[in-house]
Amino acid sequence: MDIEHVISQLRAEQKRLDGIIATLERLSEEHVARSPQKRGRKFMDKKSRAAVSERMKRYWREKRKRDQAACRLTVNGDHPPVADGHADKGSRAPA
Repeated sequence: MDIEHVISQLRAEQKRLDGIIATLERLSEEHVARSPQKRGRKFMDKKSRAAVSERMKRYWREKRKRDQAACRLTVNGDHPPVADGHADKGSRAPA
């Protein structure tokens, strides 16, 4: 085996490895330089929070009205319509 040939192969391999190492170091530096992605809870500003608050107040106000209306119907003996269109189970056709 020719020692000079082995040495030239090892030097070529060393050059290749030096290039790979330099690329990896550059990528590592770029990765560290980037600002990390923020994760977790997102916070709203005052204006957005006030808008959500108003929407939820309106939602609950309307829901209370619907629930009270349904409650009055039940108290008066009327039953609110059921999802299948029948007022009570007795009026259903047998299955």
